[in-house]
Amino acid sequence: MFSTNNNNLATVVKNRIFRNNREDDPEAFIAYVKGVAAVSNCTEDGKIFYFRDHLSDEALVWVESIPWNTEFETLCTLFLRRFKGTMSSIIHIKKLARNIYEKGSFLSYLDQMKRLTYKAGLPENVLITFVLSGLPNDIGGFILMNV
Repeated sequence: MFSTNNNNLATVVKNRIFRNNREDDPEAFIAYVKGVAAVSNCTEDGKIFYFRDHLSDEALVWVESIPWNTEFETLCTLFLRRFKGTMSSIIHIKKLARNIYEKGSFLSYLDQMKRLTYKAGLPENVLITFVLSGLPNDIGGFILMNV
């Protein structure tokens, strides 16, 4: 049901929240869970429960498709396989969008983002998502509310 290489618009727009200090880094989430488990001397079942309990949004939907009897290390491997690549590429594109916006005018930002998405062969709705994600929150929210 879930592809490990899924790079669709839902992956770009929807948050995969891993409740730890960084909500966009699957490796940091796993390190966080392992750290908490080490400090509290959790059993294997405790680690699995803590891991599952600290996911939300798309990550929660994904983990619900994984059987509960899956070992913790296997769960971590599957989790990284599912979220690591898509998260890092999205993070890099969003950082690039923010950098482009900060360095130039709004129109040059739109032109550069359009060029970038067309070179990558991405559809127009992905372009819109990238443009909005690179804008400061107040501007992006203002545009969304007035469309």
